[in-house]
Amino acid sequence: MEGWIIAVIIIICIIIVILIVITIIVVVKLFQDKKNLPDPIESVDLNKYKGKWYEIAKLPFVFEKDCKNVTANYDLTSDGKIKVVNSCQNIYSNKIKESKGIGKPSKDVQIIKSAILSPAKLDVTFFWPFTGKYWIFDLDKENYKYSLVGTPNKKNLWILSRDKYISPEIYKNLVEKAKTLGFPVENLIKTIQQ
Repeated sequence: MEGWIIAVIIIICIIIVILIVITIIVVVKLFQDKKNLPDPIESVDLNKYKGKWYEIAKLPFVFEKDCKNVTANYDLTSDGKIKVVNSCQNIYSNKIKESKGIGKPSKDVQIIKSAILSPAKLDVTFFWPFTGKYWIFDLDKENYKYSLVGTPNKKNLWILSRDKYISPEIYKNLVEKAKTLGFPVENLIKTIQQ
């Protein structure tokens, strides 16, 4: 055989080996990510959850850059979906900006009664065709006064409250819960609420 044919065969073999290694790494990573997903709370009653929530703290999020007075409003639609309106006020210009989306129960969620989801997982679309997964990791089950919401990949996290402020004890407990779930709580930013 000529030298160039052997060189081509060697290059093809190296490329095949590299592709196999990359495939194995991707599959292992996907399996690990699925295995390390934090568990959402068992259930949420959307009739109690709907309404206005104030953001107390968050992991850095591009939509909320330079924002204060951040709120999230949830409302149920007649077709069983959740209308989401997030708003914030720019800390420099005081200009209000909004982001509107539509949520629905994730595919693996059971609807127990009219608006009770088990587990507490929503798929929300703010910009079609992209959908984000929003899971509720902690909730004041009795009065629905505070909530810990995040994405299963642990890149986004919000501490929400029905009031502009929560007690230091509740805040500490929610941060500790997020930490045990694997969220990078050292990056939490407290939101200015006026």
